[in-house]
Amino acid sequence: MKKIIIFLTVIFCIGCAANNRSSMEAGTMENNVILTLGATKDLGGMLSPLDGNLQITWSSSDPHIVSVDENGRIRALNYSEGGSSLFIDGPARGEAIITAQTPDGSFTQSFEVTVTTEALVGMDVLPPLKDSFAGYFLIGNIVASVRGANSEIRGSGNSAEIINPHLLRHYNALTAENHMKPSYLTNGRNPVTGEIYWSWEDADNFVNAAYNSGFKVIGHTLLWHSQIPQWQTDIAFMEREEALVIMREYISTIVSRYAGKIHGWDVLNEIFPDGVPETADWRTIMRTNGEGQTANPWYASIGSDFVYEGFLAARLADPGAILYYNDYNTNHNGKAAMIFNMVRDINERYWQEYGNEEHSNFGRRALIEGIGMQEHHNTGEFSERTRTTINLFRQLPGVILSITEMDLLAQSWSEFRSTVGSGTNRHENSGVRNFGLINQARFYYEYMSIYLENHDIIERVSFWGIRDSQSWRSGGLPLLFDHNYRAKPAYYRLMEALKNFN
Repeated sequence: MKKIIIFLTVIFCIGCAANNRSSMEAGTMENNVILTLGATKDLGGMLSPLDGNLQITWSSSDPHIVSVDENGRIRALNYSEGGSSLFIDGPARGEAIITAQTPDGSFTQSFEVTVTTEALVGMDVLPPLKDSFAGYFLIGNIVASVRGANSEIRGSGNSAEIINPHLLRHYNALTAENHMKPSYLTNGRNPVTGEIYWSWEDADNFVNAAYNSGFKVIGHTLLWHSQIPQWQTDIAFMEREEALVIMREYISTIVSRYAGKIHGWDVLNEIFPDGVPETADWRTIMRTNGEGQTANPWYASIGSDFVYEGFLAARLADPGAILYYNDYNTNHNGKAAMIFNMVRDINERYWQEYGNEEHSNFGRRALIEGIGMQEHHNTGEFSERTRTTINLFRQLPGVILSITEMDLLAQSWSEFRSTVGSGTNRHENSGVRNFGLINQARFYYEYMSIYLENHDIIERVSFWGIRDSQSWRSGGLPLLFDHNYRAKPAYYRLMEALKNFN
């Protein structure tokens, strides 16, 4: 009997056309096929030269760790050791032997495969996400830095461009993480003359760089209760009509400045509190500051009409931009009901007042024509709740959806809060366990499967950060790529959702 045992040094990236090159560039352990959990590899083409008529059967010594199909394609499924260990103490590993042989035993060839939760393959050689999901939705991310040594932008003004190679390779929609929020755009207002003091440079550079580099640009955000300047906080104490004039001027100035370059605006952000009952009136249940006082100053002075008036001001300033309401915890029934009712009522009012008159060129186009589902999740939730919300929002005529700020902790919310909490660059102190990375990967698969099933009404899926260390929740290792820009198990399960949907 001829028996050949070959130990290979391979690192694999799912769907990557440059497997051999990426393996050499990434570096490997000798005498192992090393696969990140969730990755696949074709061993069929790696067999020793054979008579083409020979029948080959494939088997795995432990199919729970590495599965193999009839053609020799393997997939790293699980690991056998260290699941409850801290990820930073050493990634869990499992091993299996994959054997190819003829029924009569005249030929046998074996591969030793090691499975690890550790990310191995760099995103610079993976297939572009934007190309993989083309035909379903845009794939977006954020620009976190627009100046200094870590700037993702080169140049300024009309000559600015995106230089981050990972953004350029994988994404086709960009949101400024912070630089278009109210406190970044304006730092004061003269109480006597009413003049607003603007700080345009960073926002201008972001918008121009993203637009010049071919991205769909997302404006985030016009009206919010957080990250606002003091003069907007003081709006709460003004008379309704005065506040309304100021809000219209504020929105019109910003939106008209970038008209033609912004694909979509998050006009209003997070107006509803958590824990609202489904039967509440959206007009009176808006967020408070914890002391019974209204948190959003525009709502405090203008009342619930500020929603309609704010969206209308944005529409008039740039009719070409898609106008979104954006919020988190949209998978909670009460908040989903408030958003549904608000969007329905605002759009019905818009159609009654303008649908057949001055703005008839819009036809039956909605005023709030998009709902942004932020999708900041953790492993203690149920993905089916997101499906329920999407099915609810689907009933709103003229309204599309976007996944606007996707990240997913590799632990529960209570585990995250009890360890390092929010903040960037806390990945080295993470409390994530190895099994948390497996749960995270499973959830990414489930959520992406739901998004794909509803791609007819989902315009965009945007991730809130490229790599774990960049995330505002870095201690929970919430993204698809680790701090070295390498593909985690979550990436491979995300791509598996796409493959299975196709």
